[in-house]
Amino acid sequence: MGYNDNLLDISFKTLLENSRDMVFVNNMEGRYVAASVPFIKMAGKENLDELLNKTDLEIFEDKGLAKRYTNDDIKLISE
Repeated sequence: MGYNDNLLDISFKTLLENSRDMVFVNNMEGRYVAASVPFIKMAGKENLDELLNKTDLEIFEDKGLAKRYTNDDIKLISE
């Protein structure tokens, strides 16, 4: 059964825009490619454009916290 990629894109975008949970997607380089509104606000940003293609170190002022987030992501994808 094939999936309709356009429908999946729209559905995922709708999910992120309406989720009450903090959800994000990073690429393999650790750069943000998608995020929910609660995550955007937690990061201290107004909109997704302020996160796109940036790493934790570029987003979070607390560099210790940013490094912890990065290390957590590395650990997660290596398991």
